[in-house]
Formats: sequence, C-alpha cells, structure tokens
Amino acid sequence: MNTARRHDAIVLTILVLVPIALFADVLFGNRVLYFGDVSAYHYPLKKVLRDVISRGDFPSWNPYIAGGQPMAANPAHAVFYPPTWLILLPGFNVSFHLLIVLHFLIATFGMYALLRSMELRRFTSALAGLAFGCGGLLVSASVTFPFLFSASWIPWVRLFTRRFLRTGDRRAFALASAALAMQLLIGEPTTALQTGIILLIYARRQFVRVAMIGIVALLLASVQVIPLVDHFRDTNRARGVDFKLVSSRSTPPLRIAELVVPYPFGAYAAHERNRINDLYPGGAPFFRSIYPGMLLGALCVAALFARTRGRWLLLITLGVSMFLAAGSHTPLLRGLFDLGIASVVRYPEKFLIMGIFAAIVFAAAAFERLLDGDEAIRKRMLIVLVIVAASTFLLRAPAWPNLARVLALLLVVAALPRLRKPVALAILAAFTFIDLATVIFPLQPRLDASFYDEPPALKALPPDRDSYRVFALAEWSLDSPRAKAFNVDHPEWIWIRRGELLPLSPLTYGIRLALDNDYDLTGLARSSDFNMVASKLADERNRNWINAFAAMSNVRAISVYRNPQQAFAEARGVVRDVQPVRFVAGNGWPRFYFSSKLIPIRTKDDFLAHLRKEKFPPDVAFVEGNAFAPAKGRVLNVRETSNAATIEVESDGDAFLVMSVTSHKYWRIAIDGRDVPVVHTNIAWQGVPVPRGKHVVTMRYSNPLLAVGGAISLIAALALIAMSMRRTTMRAL
Repeated sequence: MNTARRHDAIVLTILVLVPIALFADVLFGNRVLYFGDVSAYHYPLKKVLRDVISRGDFPSWNPYIAGGQPMAANPAHAVFYPPTWLILLPGFNVSFHLLIVLHFLIATFGMYALLRSMELRRFTSALAGLAFGCGGLLVSASVTFPFLFSASWIPWVRLFTRRFLRTGDRRAFALASAALAMQLLIGEPTTALQTGIILLIYARRQFVRVAMIGIVALLLASVQVIPLVDHFRDTNRARGVDFKLVSSRSTPPLRIAELVVPYPFGAYAAHERNRINDLYPGGAPFFRSIYPGMLLGALCVAALFARTRGRWLLLITLGVSMFLAAGSHTPLLRGLFDLGIASVVRYPEKFLIMGIFAAIVFAAAAFERLLDGDEAIRKRMLIVLVIVAASTFLLRAPAWPNLARVLALLLVVAALPRLRKPVALAILAAFTFIDLATVIFPLQPRLDASFYDEPPALKALPPDRDSYRVFALAEWSLDSPRAKAFNVDHPEWIWIRRGELLPLSPLTYGIRLALDNDYDLTGLARSSDFNMVASKLADERNRNWINAFAAMSNVRAISVYRNPQQAFAEARGVVRDVQPVRFVAGNGWPRFYFSSKLIPIRTKDDFLAHLRKEKFPPDVAFVEGNAFAPAKGRVLNVRETSNAATIEVESDGDAFLVMSVTSHKYWRIAIDGRDVPVVHTNIAWQGVPVPRGKHVVTMRYSNPLLAVGGAISLIAALALIAMSMRRTTMRAL
C-alpha cells in the first residue's frame, strides 16, 4: 500500500471510529437514547413497523394508531427509505440505535468526500466532516429523525452534482439523482427544498442540469412521493395550520452567535427549562444547538472579514437560511401564510440547515488557507476570539467553560506559526473532539436500557392486546393538578414521564390506541374530526362522552392519573418506581359488532349535536346515509392481519355491521366475495348493511398508488443504471 492510500485508510478509519466512540455506550453497552421524540415517537413507530413486517404483512396500514392509519404512504414511517430496514436486524435496541449512528456516519463521510473533491487536505476535510456529522445541528436533529436522515445526504447531493456540472459524467448524474432521491424517500420536504436552494445558488447558470437531477430524483422516489401527495390531501394538515403553530419555532436572529459560542443563551439541560426557550414564541427551539465547533465557527467569521473567495456564496446562502428561519421575526412569514404558501409548513427554524452546511464548507476552505500560512485569516481569527473572550461574561452562556474554550483556541492560533505542523494539527484535532463531545452528551443524554422495558402499570391490561384499544385519557389531562404534581424537580424525572405512557410509547408494547392526538398532523382528517367532537364534549363536561366514545372505539382500558401522594408513597423514595397512571375499565365494544340503532348524520356537527342532547345505547351507529331499523346480528369469528380482516357473521334480517377501523378510500369491503359500498360510520369508522343469513365479510386495505409509484421508481432506476453504464458524457444538457 502506497503512502497516499495508507493515509486515506487512516483518516477513513478515524472518521468511522469517532462517531462510533461517541455513541459506543448505546451500540455496545447497556445504555439507550431516549430524549424527546426518540422514545415518545420514533422508537414506538419503528417498533410497530418491525412488528408488522415480522408478521409477514406488507406495511401499508398501521392498526395501532387512532383506530388505524395509512403506514407506507405516511413518510413518518420511512417505509421505502433503505436504511430504515436496519430495524429488521436481530436485537431491536441495537438496530434502532444503529440507524441513528449510521446517519452521523453518512453525514461525516459525505462532507469529507465533498471537501476532498474540492482538493482540500485530508485533515481539513476530516475535521469539517466531524463538525457537520457530529456537530450540534445533526445531534439536535437526531430527536427528529426525518431531519437527521435528510440532512445527512446534503453533502452527497452537493458532491455528485458538483462533479456532474464540471464534467458531465453520467455516473455523477446518476449518483446525484440517487442521493437526492434518498432525501425524497424520507419525505421531509423542507430539507429537500434547502438542498435544491444550495444547488441552485452553486450552479447559477446551469439551472437545466440541476432541474434534470431533481426530475430524475422525483421519478426514483415515486414509490414514496406519489402516495405521500395523495395521503397529504386526506390529512388534517391539508386544511392548513394555525399561524401561531407555524411561527412557534422562529429563530431569533441573535442565535447567529451560536456559530462561535456553544450556548450563548445559557447552558442546555435536558429536563430543565433553558434560557434559550424564552427567545421563542412557542417556548422552545426546534434545534437545541447549531454549534459547529468553535474552531470552524471562528474561522467562518474571520474569513468573511478577510474577504476570502466564496464569501458571496456563503452570504447569499446564510442570508436566505437565516431570513427564512427567522419566521415571525420578519414580515415574510405572515405574508406567505396569508397566501397559503406557509400554512402547511411548521417551524421556520428548519431552514437553518442549509446555512450551517454552507458555513462549515466555507470555514473548511478558510482553514486550508490558515494551514497554508494566510496571516490575514489568522489575525482576524485572533480578533474574533478576543471579542468572544471579552463578551463571554456579557452573554448568558456558562462563562468559565466558554472562556476556557476560547483561551485554549486563542493560544493555539497565536502560536500556530511557531508550532510544527503535526503538533498543531494534533492539538486542533484534540480540541475539536473535546469541544464537540461536550456538546453532544447534553444534547443526547443516555439512560439504562431498562428504560424501554414494559412499565408495571401495563400488567393490569387484559392479555389479549390485539383485540382491544386503549384510550390515554391521561394525555388529555396534562394540565390537571394531578398531572402537574408528577413534574417533580428531580434528575430522574424522565422515568416518571415514561410511566405516563405518552404519547405513542404504548405502541412499543403492542398496545393499540384510540383517541390519541395527531401531533405531527399526518393522521387522517376523519380521525381528527372524531377527536374534535370528543374534545368538545369533554370541555363541556358532558357526563357520557367517555362511555360513548370508548364504546365506539373498541376501548377496554383508559389511563388516568393516580393520586400523587399515594404513588410517591408506594415508590418509597425511588423515583424510577413511581407509577403515575393506572387503568380503569372501558366499555368498548368489540372491533366488529352489529348495531341495534342507526342515526343518520351528514357532518361532524350533526354528530356532536346528537351526542349533546340525547342518550343512546352503546352500540348505536351514526351513519352518513340512509338509516333503517337494523335486525339483530352476531359475529361468529374474526381473523385479522394488519391490512385485512375476515369476519364470519349471522344476521336475523337486514342488519348493520360496524367496523371500528378508520375509514379510508382504499379499504375494500366484500360480502361473500362481492364488493359492497362502505358506509361512513361514527365519523371515523366504517360499516356495511348485511342481509339475513350467514355470511363472510372481508375487508382489505390496498393502496394502488404504492404499486404505481413502485413501478415508476423501478423503471427509473433501471434506466438510470443503463444510462450510467455508458461512457459518454452529458455535456449537451
């Protein structure tokens, strides 16, 4: 092996080992990540996806959320994104965490490869790769998987697009399209849009070539994109989002200081209110850190003042990024919202991604000049660091730790001309590693793996968990005095939070939910309408609302908050043993049953009006269509999979069978093999009239757009492979 290859092997090994070392305790030890959406949202959703596939079902329908929701069409599950399939490996805890760490590696190697293609040194490229892949932005994004996954592909899209624009190479075109398609398969449009903006700013007059990459990427990702667009029209988000929610995570312009200082507004603590929260309309940032490391952050500012090459590209990209991220701090967001453009996009802060990416690339180029002895950059970097040191005590940041950081880097940069290059590089590498490590661990705290063990409260549930649903009433009463009594000021408070079983964590243990909140606004609109009616009745203190909705929703258990004094007394001072909720019995009917009374309605307002004024038998069915006096019927046997059900029934006359499975246009219901029209029932559910006698009713969920999109993706992939095998270039574009 020659020297160059040996050096490449050493650097690549380091790039693998550093992210793995930073997360070794969750990959090889007995620790787990849990903070924020990791445990409450992504862990249970990935566990459900794994369970559905393990049963041999195609994951087109998720029977565990809100009475059932589309799965493959909803990008929250990332069914068609290839790295997701890691969760099928043995040992879910390890495979789940491997999925997270893999994206730190993808981002790190992508940035390294991009900078090497720009002819930067191995050391510079590696340092910038780690700053992007393991910096504050992506580690913060690791609690919101779509943003971590999508952002990690930006360097690869930029790398192959750059190569294609320079050479016209077909393989570069194919790889650029494939990398962008990976973002589209994740289904996170904001990050893909930012990638497009980055490419257009870089390409300038080569718009047609960039557009071709985008078109091919869309074709490659059709298996997700086409069902996603169709699914979006059926969701609550298609109705628009309230401006207050849209603007709630608008970035305060002062946050630009975080390019150089890790926590300019105060140290971050996972389970405490942080000072930075006070700067946000919604009370919390979307990205808890955007810090790329003090070395590259200070270099970025210094190089701007030194007027180095590429500064205009950075200023344009960073300016667009910060302006869009500022959201409600500028008039733009309100105007876009009123035009209907921003009404379906939440949290402007997402647009910080492209600015931080551009800043790291620019800083890496400046670092290369610093290593080459550029005194203009070095002197300006010293000035920047002196200003940061002088202002340390004026910021809300933890003064002494930041001052130590600044002084250490200041001394190294001041001594740089007198240090031997290997010594200087070793010191800067060690500084960067320690600098980033001190940020990573507070952003992604760890707990013992037993955190994901089944909470003791669940032992009270009936064992046949697939036959019924649970209503987390506790989730609806988070503002109650009992709920607030469990928010104790204790380092292990998160264990109490885990015991509350919110919001989607019950899915981890095979529990089906009903009346659960649609936090990401990707659920079907009918489910939201059903919840809305229930919520109004609850606000009106209607005595019968819980019984009525539990009966309709197949709810046999309801979680409620316990008496706090009793719960803490039973724990005998051990916070981990505190059980904040208990389960009371719900009067839910079976998932499939015959109704004794039909009431015609046209809208959810009719549904609400009836429930307000009258008392009905628990097996009543409110139908959108003609009502009749139903005969008695009996369900003899039921066989269910994730996407289908076979119900053997017998009726004494014209009866009405209710299926408390969320209604959607791709459900097909047949009686004795003959398709019958679906009747929307109880706003969210579905039902069918059944004639006298014994019958077999079948229902099957199949989204035809998955096959259509899959066919387009396959044809596009085969065509792209065939094209990339040809040796000619694409200079004609």
